[in-house]
Amino acid sequence: MKRLLLYNIFSLLAIAGLRAQPVLILEEAIDIALEQNYGIRISKNNLQIAGNNATKGNAGYWPTIALNAGGGFNWNTFSNQKLSTGNDFNNKNQTTTTVNSNVALNWTIFDGMRMFAAYERLQELQAMGELQVKAAVERTVYDVSLTYFNIVSLQLQLDAIEKNMGITDERLKLEKARYEAGKSNQLAVKQAQLDYNAMITQQADQINLIQLAKVQLNQLLNRDVQTAFSISDTIQLSSAGSLEELKQQALRSNTELQILEKSVAISTLVLKEQSAEKYPTISLSTAYGYNQTVNSAGFSQSSSNLGLSSGLTLRWNVFDGGRVRRNIANAQLQIENDQLSLKESELNVHAAIQQAVLSYEHALRIARIEEENYGLATESLDIVKERFRLGVANTLELKDAQNVFDQSTNRRSLALYNAKVAEINLQYLTGQLALQ
Repeated sequence: MKRLLLYNIFSLLAIAGLRAQPVLILEEAIDIALEQNYGIRISKNNLQIAGNNATKGNAGYWPTIALNAGGGFNWNTFSNQKLSTGNDFNNKNQTTTTVNSNVALNWTIFDGMRMFAAYERLQELQAMGELQVKAAVERTVYDVSLTYFNIVSLQLQLDAIEKNMGITDERLKLEKARYEAGKSNQLAVKQAQLDYNAMITQQADQINLIQLAKVQLNQLLNRDVQTAFSISDTIQLSSAGSLEELKQQALRSNTELQILEKSVAISTLVLKEQSAEKYPTISLSTAYGYNQTVNSAGFSQSSSNLGLSSGLTLRWNVFDGGRVRRNIANAQLQIENDQLSLKESELNVHAAIQQAVLSYEHALRIARIEEENYGLATESLDIVKERFRLGVANTLELKDAQNVFDQSTNRRSLALYNAKVAEINLQYLTGQLALQ
């Protein structure tokens, strides 16, 4: 009995701890997750990289300007050299010093329109990066929402267990009082005590499930897994909308489809870049430089010049072993693959939406029925409890009413959770979760 008393005290302290913790609402949990989630932060960094790359300069629009400078020193010994005059030439330790510097500009002024396609491709990659951030946000909101409502469902079941525990505790006290008054037997007291002890275990198991689910939610929020919090105990449901409207919404906003559409656009631009290599490239180059040479001996002992040079260069690969033709053929096949993937995903999304709508409508019907059954079971339990207190109902009737209430509560919490999961799935498929 002492051990049981201590266990009861610990259970009460655990429950009090659950109730006294700060309340975490779903919107706050989502905000924390969106701020801390590693996947979202990585996607945002990748988007920044894509934005940095999406410039005209990176696409090859602008010229390159370089400042060059250099110098050299040569030390030579000339011996046994026969000059054209017939004389021999011998000279030791002769030096040559050179200094040069220039500013050079190179500008590709025509490359078969490749630079324009490259710039568009870089912009599309940036747009795809934005969609990938949206996809990471949606996935995070999806995971956080499901985990949060799982805790709500578990909490609803705990509330029912505690209600039954209160009734069984009251029954135990009544049986003890009746036994002491000679109106009951010891077996009824022991049976009531056994039933109460079993509910203590059930309560402890349920608290453990809630704590495990909270660890999972804290992990999703990227914070200390021991962070304490409590949650609301309601699950609000909304209507799904018409199937046709949801399909159209998915075509407009489904993130997976939008990413695949960008893939098709990028592949098309890659084809344009590859096709540009069939044409010549014309480059403009110009330089302004200074050169100086100093010789310790020789016909010209020093020279220097300062001047401007410029020119046009045309380069045209007339044969490259079929590389360009092969790259173009591969790019065309990639476009076809991306288009096929897009069509396949559209079919899959339409099918998934149809299934999700049917599942949600079914889950809503079941939730309404179980909500009604829960109300009836609660009323029945209150009636039987009062009848038992008055001595009109027996123990078996009370236990039956408690079992019905317990089963009804479990079915209700599961039905509400399933309906909420179906609702979140619909929002995910139609690209609405990122807007939550």
